Amino acid sequence: KALLPYYAGKVKCIYIDPPYNTGNEGWVYNDNVNSPEIRRWLGQVIGKEGETLDRHDRWLCMMYPRLALLRQFLREDGAIFVSIDDNELANLLLLMEETFGAQNQLATIVWEKGKKGDSKFFSRNHEYIVAYARSKNVLVAKNTKWKKRKSGVDEVLAHYQNLRKKYGNNYEDIRVEMMKWYRALPKGSPAKAHKHYNWSDARGLYFPDNFHGPDDGRESRPRYDIIHPTTGKPCAKPSTGWRWEEARTKIALAEDPPRIHFGPDESTIPCRKSYLVDVSNEPFPTVIYKDGRAATLVVEQLLGKGRFSFPKDAEVIADLVGMVSEPGDIILDSFSGSGTTAHAVLQLNAEGGTPRRFVMVQMAYESDEQKVLEQNIARDITAERVRRVAQGYTDAKG
Repeated sequence: KALLPYYAGKVKCIYIDPPYNTGNEGWVYNDNVNSPEIRRWLGQVIGKEGETLDRHDRWLCMMYPRLALLRQFLREDGAIFVSIDDNELANLLLLMEETFGAQNQLATIVWEKGKKGDSKFFSRNHEYIVAYARSKNVLVAKNTKWKKRKSGVDEVLAHYQNLRKKYGNNYEDIRVEMMKWYRALPKGSPAKAHKHYNWSDARGLYFPDNFHGPDDGRESRPRYDIIHPTTGKPCAKPSTGWRWEEARTKIALAEDPPRIHFGPDESTIPCRKSYLVDVSNEPFPTVIYKDGRAATLVVEQLLGKGRFSFPKDAEVIADLVGMVSEPGDIILDSFSGSGTTAHAVLQLNAEGGTPRRFVMVQMAYESDEQKVLEQNIARDITAERVRRVAQGYTDAKG
């Protein structure tokens, strides 16, 4: 409430990770936790939250006014992301629909955080991120297209640029070195997924993708001749014809360098060049996998073991924030916890340009089974992580 006069209508992206209300945690989120009346109303003296009849009521009463306030912070072209699990997903969706409007729902992302889960019946190994726009109509009117950077692309392009400096326009040697580099990458490296991008020309690194016409039974599919630049003979044609009409192919051939890739002679069907730089971004999927243990390891390296349970992953949050915001925008997290959102924004800022700004809100103390923790969460966890990241920490490797 204190921030609202300064930031109303100015925040581009909000990410929050509120209590999941599993029935086991002892969370207290209300405006005056020391008020005896509110303490009685919360039913804290009854016992564990899972044993109370008003457990979900209290969660709703905690979330509703906060979501209403958060909506006022968002710009008209802003968006909010809320992490949650099955305990309150249904209630959260109803709250979001009432607060932001059903027409502004964007997606419910499924985040698989591990291959194994503890359960008697099903292996529960996923959570959700609910996404809503402040106004989807505004985003549509602005022709907004959200894209996230493909993992490993920047590493590939950086290595290619180093090879260009070394070999100049000797594209054959560059290709040999690129393939050698791909093979040497460790198993699981995101850059390895782009190993088919090993050809290049003056425009950049590319993959010879086919431009066969789809096998849709269309007899009138274009079947014009494409002349091989070296032999001067018509090249072999795909059985389904060409994907492009002849006029478009002529334009592609006339460009310098041509956007058509040829084999050594006319016996090879030509391909269209798909440049990595042109496909380096992709839509954010509604199903993602990122092992939840990685985030815990990062926090442990920053702050020590056992300092904070179940932190979110900074890379996932950086993808979301980077997708919907631009340099100079403001990011807000009102359930800051260990400071993951701030960490994510600082990672984005490390790429250069005008820095994104962030506002983190975190209660000084949290409760654990009705006992106040010894540490001050805001000071000892949230602020300390932000300080260490800002001073140069970059990833789990240090």
